Amino acid sequence: MFYKIILFSVLSSFSFQALATEKVQPKSPTAYSQALLTMTLAVIKDCYKNPNQVKGEQLVRCVAKVFDKEVANPEHYKINLSGDCPGNVDLLMYNVKGEVINCYLTLTKSVNVNRCISYKIPHLSMGEEMSITPPQVLINN
Repeated sequence: MFYKIILFSVLSSFSFQALATEKVQPKSPTAYSQALLTMTLAVIKDCYKNPNQVKGEQLVRCVAKVFDKEVANPEHYKINLSGDCPGNVDLLMYNVKGEVINCYLTLTKSVNVNRCISYKIPHLSMGEEMSITPPQVLINN
């Protein structure tokens, strides 16, 4: 009986892990979201070109200024930057369709992209916004 319980536990664990993995598998980004990500990273790098003089708040203002005035945003992506400048920064981009891009950056003498993942969450209703805290994603490259 004891072996049956262990075998059931092991098999259940595998099936639950398979289900959990399916829910957070990265999706391939659309051409628009890929272009927006490329542009966002270029803007961050441009705003951070003098790391000795740029503080976190200045970086956010610079990025926001560029996106508010110069970038068309037909998919209505929202961009959140959080972390330390210089240091580790999380870049979270999402829209109401539930398309999410999450990048982990290191800001030292330059901007280094550690990894980016793209995934989809349930649609957001009108007026609803995603939490500032990004969801935990258990995918490592």
